[in-house]
Amino acid sequence: MGKRNLVSSFLLGAFCWLTAACSGDVPPSAAVTAPQLQKKLAEKKISILYFWTSWCDISQHILNETYMPLADSLVQANYDAQVILLCGSAGVDSLVKAFNRPGLQSYYLDNAGNGNGFVDRRAIKKYIESLFPGQQFQELEAFGYGIPLTFIVNPSAAVSGNGPQDLESLLTILKQ
Repeated sequence: MGKRNLVSSFLLGAFCWLTAACSGDVPPSAAVTAPQLQKKLAEKKISILYFWTSWCDISQHILNETYMPLADSLVQANYDAQVILLCGSAGVDSLVKAFNRPGLQSYYLDNAGNGNGFVDRRAIKKYIESLFPGQQFQELEAFGYGIPLTFIVNPSAAVSGNGPQDLESLLTILKQ
């Protein structure tokens, strides 16, 4: 009886995972492609995308000090907004999973780098170019796509290529 329940649970879990993968939905803590993310961006009036890496202490500090409280504020105030964390480093699935919570979704890029600063930034640049085709982000080019990066997005286009990274400024933008 125990083995049968275990097998049934496994098969049900595999079916649910495959159904989500085939439908184009992104399971939490998965690699996310640009087309999958574009679909998610259309779900809310405002999306805040935060590109970070596992090796950048500043990225993780801002993530904990700004984006965790921001997610709590979004849920409490019932804003039509979402925070999406996008890790440019591969092999950090458990770290990425730790950030998922109400108001906040966490993924790593489908083309994530290898934990090397140059490789991760190049992967993030390529991802941004595929996410927002035809858009130029001159301030990011000048900065070499340095980490961390914040994009404030409406359902149809990027609003800002390197938005503020402090809680007060982000909440002010959301209230407009």
